[in-house]
Amino acid sequence: MVEAPVAEPTPAPVIVIVTPRPAPPLSLPLPPPPPPVPTPTFRPTDRVGTVLSVNLRTGPGAEFPSQGLLPTGTLLSATGETVTVRGVLWRRFALQDGRNGWVRDLDTLPVRR
Repeated sequence: MVEAPVAEPTPAPVIVIVTPRPAPPLSLPLPPPPPPVPTPTFRPTDRVGTVLSVNLRTGPGAEFPSQGLLPTGTLLSATGETVTVRGVLWRRFALQDGRNGWVRDLDTLPVRR
């Protein structure tokens, strides 16, 4: 007698889901932060010595635009730059608020220490 072939059960398909994991962060040492830039100390050398306010100019001469008026007594720090224009000495100054500009020398007086 011949036996009929027996069907073997079909295995159920196996589904594998692979979820990639993010790579762990590299733990490289970070370079130290740069040292803070020191803020220059304002050292007044002169002051506005006129009765009326004077213009802080963008350049050495009355033809340059004004950056604003400086009242009597405004403290100025000389940068060392000077220019003579038509016989008038102009000096470049830094102000305590960070601005820079030009003022006629005859409108300034030295700061007494």
